[in-house]
Amino acid sequence: MQQAIMFTLSPAYGDDQVMYLPIEENLLNENIFDDEYETLEEALELLTHKWKSQDWDYDKKTTFTLKLVDVYTTSEAKEVQKQLSLFIKEKGIELPIVDNPSDTDKCHEFGIICFTELMYEPERYSRPFDTRPTGNKFSCWYAADCDEGRIYSKDYTYFECECCQRTICEQNPSNGWMVQYRIVNDCEMMCTKCYEEQMMSEGVDIDKMLEEKTIPGLFASSSELEAAGFERVEDMDGVLVGSGYSGYQSEDVFFQKIKDRYDELKSKIVFIEYDTMAIGGLGGYVTVWAKSKIED
Repeated sequence: MQQAIMFTLSPAYGDDQVMYLPIEENLLNENIFDDEYETLEEALELLTHKWKSQDWDYDKKTTFTLKLVDVYTTSEAKEVQKQLSLFIKEKGIELPIVDNPSDTDKCHEFGIICFTELMYEPERYSRPFDTRPTGNKFSCWYAADCDEGRIYSKDYTYFECECCQRTICEQNPSNGWMVQYRIVNDCEMMCTKCYEEQMMSEGVDIDKMLEEKTIPGLFASSSELEAAGFERVEDMDGVLVGSGYSGYQSEDVFFQKIKDRYDELKSKIVFIEYDTMAIGGLGGYVTVWAKSKIED
């Protein structure tokens, strides 16, 4: 048994979040040293003062309380429950259990130190092509929801891909302006990995593209497209649409090129590669690739 902090976070929205946190690690994390207090109660007051300056949500309405409590290992809890079984049953008490109190980690959202085994680790991906989740751990569900942008606006929020069902960052964390999803079926969000796989196998809907005057495409590797059997369409390599480093060209030029080859492209699988894009998406260069459809 050892003492710990019972941190009760009362969000402006949702239920209270109760966490059990190591004492010394959080004091040191806030640069509170043992020569500043005589008792743990005094240390808790200093920590409370430090944490009151934190913004736990956008509206700054979330409150919290700190309390000293005992935490137990599994074997210790069983012994206590055996000795006080009637009392615990009547009061509905659940003893906080931490088997490895020396194993701690920092909450990715709040920056507080937590017992690792009590942390929440949602399966989220920074990029659609990542094979492993981020590994980010959180003190509670509320902290994870804050990180996901559900509580207040974040630079990088997350979405659930309608195809692979993974939770993925909307924008590339290492290249902040690159959106990592496409809207399909008017409202569904599909990650660029699934979207690329779909485009590789099914291609662009030529009629819909001409009707909506949109250019559905992706940044892709030319070598990967060639390996998949695609070839560049004649006179559609690096076509300027909107603003680019060589000037400006109306998107109508691109769509007219598509119309001129409509019968040819309609019979093939068409992939549109984004070569370069202007900041803000005001224009760029695209290349049209195509390959023959495999007959059933």
